[in-house]
Amino acid sequence: MSSDQVARLAATIETLTKAVQFLLAERISDQPEDIREDLLALLQRSFATPDPRSASATGRVSPTDLALWMPIVSAEMMDDVRAQLGLKPQGLPP
Repeated sequence: MSSDQVARLAATIETLTKAVQFLLAERISDQPEDIREDLLALLQRSFATPDPRSASATGRVSPTDLALWMPIVSAEMMDDVRAQLGLKPQGLPP
């Protein structure tokens, strides 16, 4: 993959991530205020849990790799959603 293709792929991923965050924030903001944090925590937990079948076909990304990185990625994604909703970021769960 050329550096130009990598740059385009990275820009596409960034754009799609922001779109998903925006849609999540819109949906969550439509919910009663007293359940928003619970919804955010539930979504973050579900995004952070790798599907056991999601290992790389080439074997270069293992389920252990996914278990390590998915919680980090989901925490960052949901903290951006929290920011859009005017809430404080939570970071990684303890």
